[in-house]
Amino acid sequence: MVTEQPMTFSKPNFRDPRWWPRIHAATHAAPPEDPKALALWIHLLTVPTPHMQALKAAQAQLRLRHVGFTERWLAVSGESDLGKSRAITAIMLREAMASEEPWMNRRSDGSLHVPFVYIEVDRGEEAPGLMSAIAKFCGIPNSGNGRDLLDRLSEALPRVGTRLIVIDDARMLRRSSASASRLTDGLRTLLRLPVPILYIGIDLPASALLWDPGRNNDTVQQLVRRHDALHLNRLNGPEGVATVNSIVAAFARRLRQIPNFTAPGLTDRPLLSDLAMRSQGRPGTLFITLKFAAAGAALGDRILSAERIAAELPISATGAA
Repeated sequence: MVTEQPMTFSKPNFRDPRWWPRIHAATHAAPPEDPKALALWIHLLTVPTPHMQALKAAQAQLRLRHVGFTERWLAVSGESDLGKSRAITAIMLREAMASEEPWMNRRSDGSLHVPFVYIEVDRGEEAPGLMSAIAKFCGIPNSGNGRDLLDRLSEALPRVGTRLIVIDDARMLRRSSASASRLTDGLRTLLRLPVPILYIGIDLPASALLWDPGRNNDTVQQLVRRHDALHLNRLNGPEGVATVNSIVAAFARRLRQIPNFTAPGLTDRPLLSDLAMRSQGRPGTLFITLKFAAAGAALGDRILSAERIAAELPISATGAA
């Protein structure tokens, strides 16, 4: 078993699998008394959203479809600040930590239990680099050429219990030119892995995964034909306003777990209407505003007032912070 270290007041490194059990433990623990630890606890809070429900259903379907001789992958796209990454990491955490076998548990054969893999793409990344990052996340040797890595992962992923690979910031996967095919050929090869891949990011139709320059590139067409799509939208309109209100109410219920903490600002209807308008139906922007305000209250008088929330509102109705 990997020894868990206490969470510190910092941004979690989701690229490091050792953080995942610690994040789960922190978010499911009782609110700590120390102000800095409490502020971090607030920042790690997750409440259900429609995007999370849609993602949970889509990734479950993907895992049923990438089976036998069928190769399938999922493209999850949407604008920035919709909370896409936070939603998928929350889903993975909840499912992994509900398992009887602990995350990062060391097996008798020396392998680790790694039910989910999470990779963030760097600009200029290609398939061998992605496979190397996947192997590193799973705690297996990550050196060698593309064929070596593909064979090693094909054997190791089922053994370590991996159910899904998530590749975030997939918009970075861009072809150098319309005629360049090395990246798309490599992405096509990744579909041979026994574990399905979910790519997530903004503007995925313009990425190497889906962009067809019209040159009759069979590799691109194979990627397109083999993908499922989930496009996440803003929470707009009357239904969106009701959803925003339910998200705020769920957030308030979590804050009520904190001793001597009050949140009168979360019942201020004009303020919440202003917040809904300025966040433009973007759950990511909504959560950022509320968490900054609540964390500030945790570090201060523990009163989440309307004035404190108003001070964190996005500057304009465009959603800019």
